[in-house]
Formats: sequence, C-alpha cells, structure tokens
Amino acid sequence: MGGFFGSADELRLFGIITVATLGTFASWVFIRVKVMGSDLLPQAGPPGEFTWTTLALSLWYFGGLVLDGWAHTHGVVDEAFFTPWHAIFYSGFTAFAGFIVWTLWRLADAPISFTPAGMKTFLSGMPKGYGPAVTGMVLFAIAGFGDMIWHALFGIEGGLDILLSTTHLMLAAGMAIGVMAPFWASWHHPHEDEDTFSGQLPAVISLGIMMSVMTFFTKYAHLQNLNLSEICQGKGSTVAAGAEKCSTILKGQGSSMTAVYDTGGLLLGVISMEIQAVIMVGITLLFLRRWKPARGSLFTLFTINGIAVVFLSPGDLKDIPIKLLLPMMTGLMAEVLVVKVQPHESALRMRSFGFLLAFLAVFIWWLCMLWAYGFAIESSGLDIRFAPLGWTIHGTFGAFFLAGCAGAFISLLMHPPEVPLPSKG
Repeated sequence: MGGFFGSADELRLFGIITVATLGTFASWVFIRVKVMGSDLLPQAGPPGEFTWTTLALSLWYFGGLVLDGWAHTHGVVDEAFFTPWHAIFYSGFTAFAGFIVWTLWRLADAPISFTPAGMKTFLSGMPKGYGPAVTGMVLFAIAGFGDMIWHALFGIEGGLDILLSTTHLMLAAGMAIGVMAPFWASWHHPHEDEDTFSGQLPAVISLGIMMSVMTFFTKYAHLQNLNLSEICQGKGSTVAAGAEKCSTILKGQGSSMTAVYDTGGLLLGVISMEIQAVIMVGITLLFLRRWKPARGSLFTLFTINGIAVVFLSPGDLKDIPIKLLLPMMTGLMAEVLVVKVQPHESALRMRSFGFLLAFLAVFIWWLCMLWAYGFAIESSGLDIRFAPLGWTIHGTFGAFFLAGCAGAFISLLMHPPEVPLPSKG
C-alpha cells in the first residue's frame, strides 16, 4: 500500500512511534501520580511540576513541527501523510491536549455536561492563563483533521506552498495559541521569584516556542533561511562573484551591452529584515511589558528561537553549531541593550531600545556574512558596493535603518503614550 496513506513500513513506523511516545508519557504520569503521589495540578507561586510538564509537552509538540519542516526542506518526505515526522508532531499534540483535558476533568467540581452551558463551566475550570491552551487545542484538532482531508484531495504541498496552506496556517495558529499557556499563566500569577532567571524561565521557554512558530511560518522572509544567491544584488559583478546563480541582466542596442543589477535580491533582503524586526521586537517588548529581564532571560529566548531557525535553514546539519552563533550573539546584544538603555525608564528609552535591537540584529547578521563569505569593495565613481551581497552603500545602511524604524514603530504600538483624560466643561 502506498500513495497518500504510505507504504506498509511507513504505517508501521508511524504506529510504533505514536504508541511508544504516548505510552512512555502515560507511564510517566501514572508513576508520578499513582506511585510517587504527585498531584500534577496547577499551583499558586513559583512554577511547579504542572508548568514544567506543560512546557515539556510544548517542546515535544513543537519539535515534531521542526522535524517535519526539516524533512520538507531537505527532501526526505514523499506523498504520504503518515510519516515519522507527522507521528512525532501529532503524538505531541495528543499528549498536550490529553494532559490539558485530563487536568480539567480532575479540577471539575461536578460531572461533565455536554450542553453548551456545561462545556463552558468545564472549560472555565482551568486556572487563569491556561484558557488559550484549550482554544489552541480545539483549533489545532480541527486543522489537523482538515489537513489530512486537504492532503487526500490535493496532495502534499511543496516549496513555499507548505507555509501558505490554509490548514497549515490553522495548525500554526492553534499551536502558537496553545504553547503560550505557561507564558500567560506566569503573567497572571506573580510570585516572589519572578525576578530571577529560574522564575522567568517557563515564560521565556513558552514565548520562545511561540516566537519559533512565527519565524517557522515566515521562513521565506528570514535572512538565515535564505541562500546568498536569493538576496544578492551585485549579480555578476566582481563583488558578488562568489554567489552562485547571481547572474547579470544584460541590456543594450547593437553591439553595446550594459550590465543591469537586478534589485530583486535587495528587495527580498529588506522585506525580510523588516518582517523579522517586527516579530523580534514585538516578542521582546511583550516580555519586557511584564518583567524586568533577569540576566540570561533574553539570551535564552533568542537561543531557543535560533535553534529552531538554524535547524530549518538550508545546508548540512553539521553547520548548525556555527549558524547558531548569530542568534546567540543577538541574544547577548539584547542583554547588553537592556542594561545600557534601560527601556523601562521612559518612552524615549523604549523607542531607542526597539530601534537599536532591530538595527543591531541585522548589522550583526551582515558582519557574519562578511566573515563567512569575505569582504570586498567595488566602486565606480560614487557607486560603492560591498561584498558578498553586492548591495550599494545606500541600500546596505538604508536597509539597516528601515529595520530599526520597524522596531521603533512596534515599540510605539506596544507602549503607546497615555491617552489624556477628556477635559471638563
């Protein structure tokens, strides 16, 4: 048997992975609750075992998505739906959803009624902050069933269509909403250790996973997920000579031909900088709105996201440690900015933080490109271009500035000026 359902071996492997992973988790829950006496219920105060269990399930859940994305990126999937990657992905969701429903059932004061009022009462039993997990869980379940039907009708997506499929976007939305549960729970439940790294870690991990879902589904506009040939502008000049498939467009009349630099790469680069600046600064400022980051919190946030990004980037897996240096450097830079700029002190400092975070992030990326591919300058009069992208001096620093402006704009939306009270009279 092949086609949509896969071969007999694929179906067998799908079943083995699903049963083994869910069986392992169920056994762990049984041991913790029945043998060791843990209640595994939400508790007030610092993050407890329930929170860490939810985070572990979120990582399992999201890890399946990353593995599936890696499989598509590196061409190790076929037309079947029941793949090993889907097994990890959907078993992670099943464990996450099952744990939440089981918790709701244990917290319920009365037997479950399947009337609208009864279901509302049942769902409202989850402690504050975990309501989004239920919403995300329902949306994901609907999208997962729809995705199977979609694949059966229209086949397995390829290329950019993977990220634009309606059911895949619904899956992304359900996942992003669901994995934010520990973050919102931490938001709503202050405790004495919330200014420490360990006290902020659950919120950081939860936010990092959600950020990774967003960067996963915008990987077509993420600088680390694009090849040099896709964003270079020099295209045929000596500056961009190392960029594969960076050809020059020739135009002219008769025997006179002129090289024309294609601006498509520059446009994609600028768009990628601005889109990721919005995501990066928005996520960071959401965290800063509730907490003053402990040392290491922002570094951890960017590293979690960086692991997901570089795992999906083109190239060999052995290059991942080197590629991970960029998000780690960005995380360190964010830590320094928080200390030096003090964004909580005033609106101007908050705007400056948003601008500098986005500006310096793309500047660090550019420096890494120079380190990886070499630096050179090509000039013809006042036309100056830098290697390896072949972007002009105007385009290069203008792109950095626009990314910074996007960050400053997001800071204005996240922390707008106070609305004055209406005057009397």
